[in-house]
Amino acid sequence: MDIGSIGTMGAAPIRLMPERCLNLRHHKAACAYCVESCPAEALSIEERTIVRDESVCIGCGLCLSACPMEVFSSRVWSERHVLESIAESAESRVEFLCARHPEADATPTRPCVMQLSVCLAALSPGLLFESGLERHVDLRIDACADCPAARSLAHIENSAALAGSWLAATGREGHVSLSNQAAPLVTRETKRKRRLSDRRPTADEAKWSRRDFLTGFARDGSSLFAAFLGVDPLAAGLEDIGEASHPPRRPHTHRWREALSKVYPRVIEEGASPATWPHVELSDACTNCGVCEQYCPNQAVHSRIKGGRLRRTFTPGLCADCALCALSCPMVAVTRGYAPCEYPFEPNVITDVPVVSCPRCRAPVAGLEGALCHWCASEPPIESVLGQARHVLLPTDITRDDR
Repeated sequence: MDIGSIGTMGAAPIRLMPERCLNLRHHKAACAYCVESCPAEALSIEERTIVRDESVCIGCGLCLSACPMEVFSSRVWSERHVLESIAESAESRVEFLCARHPEADATPTRPCVMQLSVCLAALSPGLLFESGLERHVDLRIDACADCPAARSLAHIENSAALAGSWLAATGREGHVSLSNQAAPLVTRETKRKRRLSDRRPTADEAKWSRRDFLTGFARDGSSLFAAFLGVDPLAAGLEDIGEASHPPRRPHTHRWREALSKVYPRVIEEGASPATWPHVELSDACTNCGVCEQYCPNQAVHSRIKGGRLRRTFTPGLCADCALCALSCPMVAVTRGYAPCEYPFEPNVITDVPVVSCPRCRAPVAGLEGALCHWCASEPPIESVLGQARHVLLPTDITRDDR
């Protein structure tokens, strides 16, 4: 079956905010999660800018979860509505069906079957984690292999694995599962006792009274999945450090991460074990130039000067796994990886050093009085700059000097 025959799902139309794209923050970012995941091949990157072909977009919503920076959004799809529907259900188990599942409109009704208007890959790990805290979540993937959007199955598995690792740390292992068969049927008598409606609930049905309907509840396809797939998220060739051609933009906090930052700490207080999260270390080569913080899109790397000391912190739960901190570091002093972390949404100190003011530019610099900051120390002598300009602007002098 041709991809075009899948029709349009409920997340269309998809809106773009290309200014958030990581490729615009640093030319070595090489982020292509959305392009590689789009089953309709409706996305492309041209001159470091995301371009979407609306004529072939099927509105499956996969780009909503694949993009680590919320470049994509939808007015008719909200994860928050899914969570609200789950909270309203009295069932202990929730079964999700995508918009194109053969049983989406089948009868009889099963316990708490929720039909989404999008592909299951549009569900973020954060949503699956929150759902799994209260219910057993089954993702019906038995029809994925025959779907024109079959490549989404890998994303569904990744999200379930990541959410599952967090849930396992809370003692709720197995609360998110991939299912190849339906849950037990419910008789009509049982349905009457449960006072269920004859109409199957639509998990992401718009609730017009809610303000977040207009903005949606965004998703993030962070390469945190790499921790469970054994894939190195860093691009090769880090020795070739480049600079961004666009000025850094304001930090952006992912909505599902923001929601997770409120839920996860409460669970940790109940005695959860440390789960795996991104980890950052700074080597002795670090000059505290602040470039890693400047390029971090989510402010996961942050510094503060107090009492004559510079304290730089890293918050694992906010990390988008974009690797820009390592890509932008002029001293290649940033080491990234994954490690157990008990409090991922609390800043972890990665450096704590005394600072003074640079005698040239007055910027804070680690070291003794009179020390120059990284930029002033690496600035070439004025004679060298003038000499280079003379060689470029006055080529006749080059011939005369070389004789």
